[in-house]
Amino acid sequence: MNAKHSDLGKRMAKGALWSVLMRLTVRSIGVVSTIVLARLLLPADFGLVVLATMLVAFLEILSQLELSTYLIVGGDVDRSYYPVGIRRQLHAILASGSRTSILPRITAPTLILHGADDPLVPVAAAYDLQRRIPGAQLEVFAGMGHDLPRALIPRFTTHIAEHLRRADAGVTPARGDRPATG
Repeated sequence: MNAKHSDLGKRMAKGALWSVLMRLTVRSIGVVSTIVLARLLLPADFGLVVLATMLVAFLEILSQLELSTYLIVGGDVDRSYYPVGIRRQLHAILASGSRTSILPRITAPTLILHGADDPLVPVAAAYDLQRRIPGAQLEVFAGMGHDLPRALIPRFTTHIAEHLRRADAGVTPARGDRPATG
């Protein structure tokens, strides 16, 4: 195992340990607060605490229903709806760190397709990526978010095919070219 994977394993183990410690801490606080409340409250008042605790537990259950995932993928949940995969992707992003230092070394013809209305990765990040990769071409699609709408597939295909033709011919856009908006 090389040093890079060893470091990643250590960071993942450290993250898992923090996660376990946080859960234990939250549970411990809950037990302690229940004991304190049981000593301070009259029996009639304790019923209100139980109701409030049940409400908090219900809200916590609702938060586990992956509603945030639904908001990210929108109504198109038939396209790759896999909440565990989204969490794994987020962990991979956080674990991998910044790659900005290696972007200038990319020599392959690069095409960036990005949505102008992406709620997760602002369009400014796409412009920054284009600036950092020599000769990169950027196509920004108005009205597109963090998805690949079926209606835009023909336009994606056209941009990709043109990019491949240029790459095959050895033609790269000039560094100062402004990106087209799709």
